[in-house]
Amino acid sequence: MKILIAENILIRDVKNEFSKLFPFLKMEFFWKGPGTDKHYSTGIKLTDNFKIGDAWKKKEALEIEVNDNTKVKELESAFMEKFGLAVQIFRKSGNLWLETTMTDNWTLKQQNDHGQEISSNEAVKKKDNLGSTLL
Repeated sequence: MKILIAENILIRDVKNEFSKLFPFLKMEFFWKGPGTDKHYSTGIKLTDNFKIGDAWKKKEALEIEVNDNTKVKELESAFMEKFGLAVQIFRKSGNLWLETTMTDNWTLKQQNDHGQEISSNEAVKKKDNLGSTLL
């Protein structure tokens, strides 16, 4: 799938398109201003209502290719190279969202499948715990 990025596109729209493909992953966007290093946490987190064009200098519509075989680090690098926006992918783990920095070499499918498996296992554990009674 290709996600079209244009200057009037909101962060929310990009995140929603991504989540349709990978429901156990989420994207967060950070602006990398002057004086910030490459790690996203030193940047400014962008709100869902932020227009990509407000941080993007080129202003020409571009597409980002996203598919099952795309590695996390490739996707994050593409956003930085094309738009100057730092993207961090998070994986669902039960009711938590974990950074994927230790598994950036995994594909988006691997990340999503792992998030689904972990979240399913957490749901089963909670159900088991609620079903048990103390005597």
